[in-house]
Amino acid sequence: MNRFLSFVCAICIAVSIAAQESEQRHLFEEQFDAALAEGAFKTGASWMPYPDYSDRTAWEKLSQGYKEIIIQLGEKSLKYEWTPIMASTYLEYEKTGNRALMKTSYDHRNNLIILVAAELVEGKGRFLPHLVDGLWLLSREYSWSLAQHTRYQASGRTLPDGTDRPITLHSANIGASIAYALYFFKDEFDKMDPSIAINVKAALKRNILDPFLDESVNNWWMHKKTNDRKFNNWTPYCVSHSVAAFLLCEEDQDRMIQALKLSAITMDAYMNDIGTDGACDEGPSYWDMAVGKVYDYARLMCDASCGKMDVFGDEMIRRMGEFKSKTYFGDGYVMNFADGECRAVGDLEMMFRYGYDTSSKELVDFVLYKLADPGTKMFRVKSIKCSYMSRVLETLRYGEKLRAIQEQTISQYGGDWVKMRTALRKGIGSVWYDQTQVAILRKGNWTLAAKGGHNDESHNHNDVGSGILHVATRPVIIDPGVATYVKETFSPARYTLWNVQSDWHSVPKINGCSQVNGREFAASDVVCDLEGNSLVQDISRAYPQDAACNSWKRSWVLNEEEVVLVDKFSLQSRKDSDVENFIIRGDVYLPGDSTPHGYKVPKGEVVITAYSYTKKSQLNLVMIYPKKMTPAVTVLDLSIDNRVRKCWGDEIVKLSFSSTAKAPVKGQYEFRIKPFKN
Repeated sequence: MNRFLSFVCAICIAVSIAAQESEQRHLFEEQFDAALAEGAFKTGASWMPYPDYSDRTAWEKLSQGYKEIIIQLGEKSLKYEWTPIMASTYLEYEKTGNRALMKTSYDHRNNLIILVAAELVEGKGRFLPHLVDGLWLLSREYSWSLAQHTRYQASGRTLPDGTDRPITLHSANIGASIAYALYFFKDEFDKMDPSIAINVKAALKRNILDPFLDESVNNWWMHKKTNDRKFNNWTPYCVSHSVAAFLLCEEDQDRMIQALKLSAITMDAYMNDIGTDGACDEGPSYWDMAVGKVYDYARLMCDASCGKMDVFGDEMIRRMGEFKSKTYFGDGYVMNFADGECRAVGDLEMMFRYGYDTSSKELVDFVLYKLADPGTKMFRVKSIKCSYMSRVLETLRYGEKLRAIQEQTISQYGGDWVKMRTALRKGIGSVWYDQTQVAILRKGNWTLAAKGGHNDESHNHNDVGSGILHVATRPVIIDPGVATYVKETFSPARYTLWNVQSDWHSVPKINGCSQVNGREFAASDVVCDLEGNSLVQDISRAYPQDAACNSWKRSWVLNEEEVVLVDKFSLQSRKDSDVENFIIRGDVYLPGDSTPHGYKVPKGEVVITAYSYTKKSQLNLVMIYPKKMTPAVTVLDLSIDNRVRKCWGDEIVKLSFSSTAKAPVKGQYEFRIKPFKN
């Protein structure tokens, strides 16, 4: 295909994408308008589902199962030292991009939430003085934003200047936490000194309430603020926290309604942007901050409208929740395309609430499966996650429901924990997310995730056509996933980072060329056959013109105990070798090597030993490859990055197969992975 025809095809793809994006839904706005017409949403927070601080009997009942854990955390927080964040910290970040410099800000947030929760469940007043110290310090800060986010202020610099205050992930979260503290303890604060609540409320207005409604502020994640920028987890995250602040502390009815209306419009814009297939293109590890915050927002608005604004029956909302269950591979591993961690299962209590409210048996069953411990024959009590004030409170509110369903479920299986856990995951089969272009194919103990998509996804890696393979819950072909965030991660230099480049994903190097980032570098002719357990696509457009590639039709097929990858290609001219890359977690034995069990690997085969996470068990597989290609191994020492090392251990392996520099311009490469039989 010549470049003109390629251009025409690209235009057709863009038109198709635009047509999909034009199918706008107004789920949240329509529900909001209907609820408002019925008299919902009044200032004063009389709708609050939690008891007043003074109702000790109610809090004693509500905190059942969690009280001791929370008080222990609170006692540790009493020893926490509230220290200001100095100007030098922000200036140093601007030079180095070292996010660890902001640890104090995270500690402030977590200890603030812990102290609020501890005082609520104990009710003796002993946590209040230290809480007030924290609130007083925060009310004096120019900004609640982290150094990596203050660049959105008008100056573009890192040091907060106080002239404008864009709402960011951290500032929104701090704002919501402060709003809950003011709601529950204002009377107690006033007994100490009325100036406490006055100053803290002024800071909340300055940092959250006013900037949310000020169109001149660079809240880029908001409706009509994105221009060409794609929505991501910032939208539901910032909206859900900001709305909590308005519902709890805004005293002007008109301003509150204006904010809630804007929130509904913005959330609809986010929902329309991510598509309707239910996938989170930022991956399961960002699901908590993206889809999970959609749920948090929906739950909050449902409560604040006394049930009149209820989106939990919407099919897309349910599918978005079940993405978390469907992308779980076993042994703690999840699918981790893009900036994903391979073992980030997430907040199970929040997932339970999501599943409970959307009537998703699949999601509730997944939570039960993860909490059930067949060794102790008990359900694990998860520790309280103190990153979000609303989720701490909701964990308490839904605790009794979770316990009741746990008891009912184990009773259903006659106390047989192994049988129960098997049944809870039995119905999870193959799935195709047609708009995100991610397939998860399952057969027996084999799980294959393969993707198409484009190279401008949120938290994108250049990985069009990549695959992830797990066999009997052991990772074999992997995606390295997210590395420690550095200065380059969210900058124009992002694609200089090794873990983002296509060379460290299981995709080919075509004619000497790697993939390129950008929306136009995308898969085409993508077809998923769930009955045949296959994903077929042309990935040629993910590469630059220098690749001289007319077509590169890649097919992943999961057969019975075998994965087959076939790349059928047509080049305009041969300039360099093709290199087929597979990123492996395990030991790799090339032709001529002898395996530990005495097998000498012949030409045309590679033996792979895959391990469980703890490396206590292993599995041997053989990869059959084209004999005209030359295999090689590159070992990457993961001491270069502790975040990746935490996921995969000390090293990962790039298994490469190179053609000759004079290979034909047309042909195919076929690879088969199957159990090793000596």
